[in-house]
Amino acid sequence: MDGLELLKQDHDTVNALFRQFEQGGNSQEFEMLFTQLYDALVLHTIIEEQVLYPMLKLMPETAGLAREAYNEHGQAKLTLTKIASLDNTSAEWGQMMTTLMREITQHVQEEEGTIFPKLRQLMSEAQLRDLGDQLQQAKDKGINSAVLKELSQHGTTAPMPSMQTMPTSGLKSATMMTDIDSPSATTFQPTNLSL
Repeated sequence: MDGLELLKQDHDTVNALFRQFEQGGNSQEFEMLFTQLYDALVLHTIIEEQVLYPMLKLMPETAGLAREAYNEHGQAKLTLTKIASLDNTSAEWGQMMTTLMREITQHVQEEEGTIFPKLRQLMSEAQLRDLGDQLQQAKDKGINSAVLKELSQHGTTAPMPSMQTMPTSGLKSATMMTDIDSPSATTFQPTNLSL
């Protein structure tokens, strides 16, 4: 598969999760959605930072874009970690989710509008397929990692000490959403943000 199409599929998955957040729900529904979003963003970040961005840094035409993308990932990771530490029924949680959605939406627009077209100009179809193979291998490895197994086994309520060993800069160990024993009806109303 073309590497850029693989990344776009990830973007579409995250956008679909954002739309579900916009529909509102209760604390348990938000916990489940946040677990899915967290897993998807962590895995996507890993594969981009292990495969795509190092490649971008090697090409003079895209080296500056790589630096910008790394910075955007760092900011999104900080926001994601902050959200994970908040009660998902709080106003701050909703505000931080809106911030995350805005950050991710802007990042995706820059990737799909600037980086991807530039790579399509610079790379052959065979190189794009090779990129896809490398991204898929990194993704398969990430899915099988202890970190993502821990996420899927314990959801977002478990402490994540192993996050410190992830191959991404900026994520820190965090105790995920707590105080969610009693679901409360909450409507999440972010600004409409579509990827």
